[in-house]
Amino acid sequence: MAIIAFVEPFHRMFFVNDLHIMFPHAEVERVSVQWNFIYALFIPLGVLIAWNFVTRASVHKHEVTYLCFGIALVMTSFITDVVKNAVGRPRPDLVARCKPEPGTPADVLVSISVCTETAHHLLHDGWRSFPSGHSSFSFAGLGFLSLFFAGQLHVFRHESGGRDLSRALVCLVPLLGAALIAISSHIRTLGRSRRLGGRAYGTRRTVRVNDQM
Repeated sequence: MAIIAFVEPFHRMFFVNDLHIMFPHAEVERVSVQWNFIYALFIPLGVLIAWNFVTRASVHKHEVTYLCFGIALVMTSFITDVVKNAVGRPRPDLVARCKPEPGTPADVLVSISVCTETAHHLLHDGWRSFPSGHSSFSFAGLGFLSLFFAGQLHVFRHESGGRDLSRALVCLVPLLGAALIAISSHIRTLGRSRRLGGRAYGTRRTVRVNDQM
Protein backbone atom coordinates (compact mmCIF):
# COMPACT_ATOMS: atom_id res chain seq x y z
CA MET A 1 0.00 0.00 0.00
CA ALA A 2 2.84 2.39 0.79
CA ILE A 3 4.36 1.73 -2.63
CA ILE A 4 1.11 2.69 -4.35
CA ALA A 5 0.80 5.81 -2.20
CA PHE A 6 4.33 7.17 -2.70
CA VAL A 7 5.81 5.58 -5.85
CA GLU A 8 4.52 6.33 -9.33
CA PRO A 9 4.33 3.42 -11.78
CA PHE A 10 6.13 3.13 -15.10
CA HIS A 11 3.93 4.82 -17.71
CA ARG A 12 3.73 2.92 -20.98
CA MET A 13 2.88 4.94 -24.07
CA PHE A 14 -0.52 4.25 -25.60
CA PHE A 15 -2.91 5.02 -28.46
CA VAL A 16 -5.98 7.01 -27.46
CA ASN A 17 -8.04 4.99 -29.98
CA ASP A 18 -6.93 1.59 -28.63
CA LEU A 19 -10.19 -0.29 -28.02
CA HIS A 20 -8.53 -2.42 -25.33
CA ILE A 21 -8.18 0.58 -23.02
CA MET A 22 -11.41 2.42 -23.86
CA PHE A 23 -13.76 0.75 -21.39
CA PRO A 24 -15.70 3.09 -19.08
CA HIS A 25 -14.31 3.66 -15.60
CA ALA A 26 -16.28 1.73 -12.97
CA GLU A 27 -17.06 4.04 -10.06
CA VAL A 28 -18.49 1.14 -8.03
CA GLU A 29 -16.59 -2.17 -7.97
CA ARG A 30 -18.38 -5.48 -7.53
CA VAL A 31 -15.83 -6.33 -4.83
CA SER A 32 -14.36 -3.15 -3.42
CA VAL A 33 -11.00 -2.92 -1.67
CA GLN A 34 -12.78 -2.74 1.68
CA TRP A 35 -14.80 -5.88 1.01
CA ASN A 36 -11.73 -7.66 -0.31
CA PHE A 37 -10.07 -7.01 3.05
CA ILE A 38 -13.12 -8.42 4.82
CA TYR A 39 -13.26 -11.54 2.65
CA ALA A 40 -9.52 -12.26 2.46
CA LEU A 41 -8.25 -10.90 5.79
CA PHE A 42 -10.84 -10.59 8.54
CA ILE A 43 -13.01 -13.63 7.77
CA PRO A 44 -10.05 -16.05 7.39
CA LEU A 45 -8.44 -14.59 10.51
CA GLY A 46 -11.67 -15.07 12.45
CA VAL A 47 -11.93 -18.68 11.25
CA LEU A 48 -8.30 -19.37 12.22
CA ILE A 49 -8.82 -17.92 15.70
CA ALA A 50 -12.05 -19.89 16.20
CA TRP A 51 -10.41 -23.14 15.03
CA ASN A 52 -7.45 -22.73 17.35
CA PHE A 53 -9.69 -22.04 20.33
CA VAL A 54 -12.03 -24.95 19.57
CA THR A 55 -9.11 -27.36 19.18
CA ARG A 56 -7.43 -25.96 22.33
CA ALA A 57 -4.28 -25.09 20.40
CA SER A 58 -1.14 -24.16 22.28
CA VAL A 59 0.01 -20.57 22.61
CA HIS A 60 2.86 -21.35 20.25
CA LYS A 61 0.44 -22.60 17.58
CA HIS A 62 -1.63 -19.44 17.95
CA GLU A 63 1.45 -17.30 17.41
CA VAL A 64 2.76 -19.29 14.45
CA THR A 65 -0.63 -19.40 12.72
CA TYR A 66 -1.29 -15.67 12.86
CA LEU A 67 2.30 -14.70 12.14
CA CYS A 68 2.45 -16.86 9.02
CA PHE A 69 -0.96 -15.60 7.91
CA GLY A 70 0.22 -12.02 8.25
CA ILE A 71 3.49 -12.70 6.45
CA ALA A 72 1.64 -14.29 3.53
CA LEU A 73 -0.61 -11.26 3.09
CA VAL A 74 2.09 -8.63 3.59
CA MET A 75 4.59 -10.30 1.25
CA THR A 76 1.93 -10.88 -1.39
CA SER A 77 0.79 -7.25 -1.27
CA PHE A 78 4.36 -5.96 -1.38
CA ILE A 79 5.43 -8.10 -4.33
CA THR A 80 2.20 -7.36 -6.20
CA ASP A 81 2.65 -3.60 -5.78
CA VAL A 82 6.30 -3.73 -6.84
CA VAL A 83 5.46 -5.67 -10.00
CA LYS A 84 2.49 -3.40 -10.77
CA ASN A 85 4.72 -0.32 -10.71
CA ALA A 86 7.54 -1.99 -12.63
CA VAL A 87 5.35 -3.37 -15.42
CA GLY A 88 3.18 -0.27 -15.86
CA ARG A 89 0.53 -2.07 -17.85
CA PRO A 90 -2.46 0.16 -18.78
CA ARG A 91 -5.86 -0.73 -17.39
CA PRO A 92 -8.78 -1.28 -19.79
CA ASP A 93 -10.27 2.04 -18.60
CA LEU A 94 -7.08 4.07 -19.05
CA VAL A 95 -8.53 6.50 -21.59
CA ALA A 96 -11.45 7.28 -19.29
CA ARG A 97 -9.02 7.87 -16.43
CA CYS A 98 -6.60 9.91 -18.54
CA LYS A 99 -9.11 12.22 -20.25
CA PRO A 100 -6.77 13.12 -23.14
CA GLU A 101 -6.67 16.77 -24.09
CA PRO A 102 -8.66 17.77 -27.20
CA GLY A 103 -6.76 17.37 -30.44
CA THR A 104 -4.62 14.46 -29.24
CA PRO A 105 -3.62 12.47 -32.36
CA ALA A 106 -5.40 9.12 -32.47
CA ASP A 107 -2.89 7.04 -34.44
CA VAL A 108 0.28 8.16 -32.67
CA LEU A 109 1.76 6.76 -29.49
CA VAL A 110 1.30 9.31 -26.72
CA SER A 111 2.45 9.55 -23.12
CA ILE A 112 0.88 10.55 -19.84
CA SER A 113 1.61 14.18 -20.74
CA VAL A 114 -1.61 14.31 -22.82
CA CYS A 115 -3.78 13.47 -19.80
CA THR A 116 -5.89 16.19 -18.21
CA GLU A 117 -7.07 14.23 -15.15
CA THR A 118 -5.92 16.02 -11.98
CA ALA A 119 -6.73 13.30 -9.43
CA HIS A 120 -3.25 11.85 -8.82
CA HIS A 121 -4.18 8.33 -7.66
CA LEU A 122 -6.99 7.88 -10.18
CA LEU A 123 -4.67 8.77 -13.05
CA HIS A 124 -1.53 6.89 -12.07
CA ASP A 125 -3.47 3.80 -10.97
CA GLY A 126 -4.42 3.48 -14.63
CA TRP A 127 -0.96 1.96 -15.22
CA ARG A 128 -1.24 -0.63 -12.45
CA SER A 129 -3.20 -3.33 -14.24
CA PHE A 130 -0.90 -6.34 -13.85
CA PRO A 131 -1.00 -8.39 -11.69
CA SER A 132 -4.45 -8.09 -10.16
CA GLY A 133 -4.26 -6.92 -6.55
CA HIS A 134 -7.73 -8.29 -5.79
CA SER A 135 -6.80 -11.74 -7.09
CA SER A 136 -3.40 -11.96 -5.40
CA PHE A 137 -4.69 -10.74 -2.01
CA SER A 138 -7.74 -13.01 -2.04
CA PHE A 139 -5.74 -16.09 -3.01
CA ALA A 140 -3.14 -15.27 -0.36
CA GLY A 141 -5.67 -14.94 2.45
CA LEU A 142 -8.23 -17.55 1.45
CA GLY A 143 -5.55 -19.80 -0.03
CA PHE A 144 -3.76 -19.77 3.32
CA LEU A 145 -7.00 -20.82 5.02
CA SER A 146 -7.45 -23.63 2.50
CA LEU A 147 -3.93 -24.99 3.04
CA PHE A 148 -4.31 -24.57 6.81
CA PHE A 149 -7.40 -26.78 6.80
CA ALA A 150 -5.68 -29.26 4.48
CA GLY A 151 -2.94 -29.65 7.06
CA GLN A 152 -5.24 -29.77 10.07
CA LEU A 153 -7.58 -32.32 8.46
CA HIS A 154 -4.67 -34.41 7.10
CA VAL A 155 -6.04 -34.28 3.58
CA PHE A 156 -2.72 -35.35 2.06
CA ARG A 157 -2.14 -38.24 4.48
CA HIS A 158 -3.91 -41.30 3.14
CA GLU A 159 -3.08 -43.45 6.14
CA SER A 160 -4.95 -41.05 8.45
CA GLY A 161 -8.14 -40.74 6.44
CA GLY A 162 -6.99 -38.23 3.89
CA ARG A 163 -9.02 -39.92 1.17
CA ASP A 164 -12.23 -38.60 2.72
CA LEU A 165 -13.85 -36.46 0.01
CA SER A 166 -15.70 -34.31 2.52
CA ARG A 167 -12.41 -33.13 4.04
CA ALA A 168 -11.08 -32.16 0.65
CA LEU A 169 -14.25 -30.24 -0.16
CA VAL A 170 -13.95 -28.26 3.08
CA CYS A 171 -10.48 -27.19 2.00
CA LEU A 172 -11.71 -26.15 -1.44
CA VAL A 173 -14.41 -23.78 -0.14
CA PRO A 174 -11.97 -20.90 0.60
CA LEU A 175 -10.40 -21.31 -2.84
CA LEU A 176 -13.84 -21.06 -4.40
CA GLY A 177 -14.34 -17.76 -2.61
CA ALA A 178 -11.00 -16.48 -3.89
CA ALA A 179 -11.91 -17.55 -7.41
CA LEU A 180 -15.22 -15.67 -7.23
CA ILE A 181 -13.38 -12.50 -6.19
CA ALA A 182 -11.01 -12.92 -9.15
CA ILE A 183 -13.96 -13.52 -11.48
CA SER A 184 -15.45 -10.20 -10.38
CA SER A 185 -12.55 -8.53 -12.21
CA HIS A 186 -13.41 -10.48 -15.36
CA ILE A 187 -17.00 -9.24 -15.17
CA ARG A 188 -15.62 -5.69 -15.23
CA THR A 189 -13.54 -6.69 -18.32
CA LEU A 190 -10.23 -6.12 -16.55
CA GLY A 191 -8.39 -8.90 -18.29
CA ARG A 192 -7.60 -12.58 -17.88
CA SER A 193 -3.80 -12.37 -17.74
CA ARG A 194 -3.77 -9.93 -14.82
CA ARG A 195 -6.10 -12.22 -12.84
CA LEU A 196 -3.96 -15.26 -13.57
CA GLY A 197 -0.88 -13.32 -12.53
CA GLY A 198 -2.57 -12.26 -9.32
CA ARG A 199 -3.59 -15.81 -8.50
CA ALA A 200 -0.08 -17.06 -9.14
CA TYR A 201 1.52 -14.48 -6.85
CA GLY A 202 -0.99 -15.01 -4.07
CA THR A 203 -0.97 -18.79 -4.22
CA ARG A 204 2.81 -19.08 -4.52
CA ARG A 205 3.47 -16.86 -1.51
CA THR A 206 0.88 -18.71 0.58
CA VAL A 207 2.37 -22.11 -0.27
CA ARG A 208 5.85 -20.90 0.63
CA VAL A 209 4.70 -19.59 4.00
CA ASN A 210 2.70 -22.73 4.77
CA ASP A 211 5.78 -24.82 4.09
CA GLN A 212 7.48 -23.01 6.97
CA MET A 213 4.71 -23.86 9.47
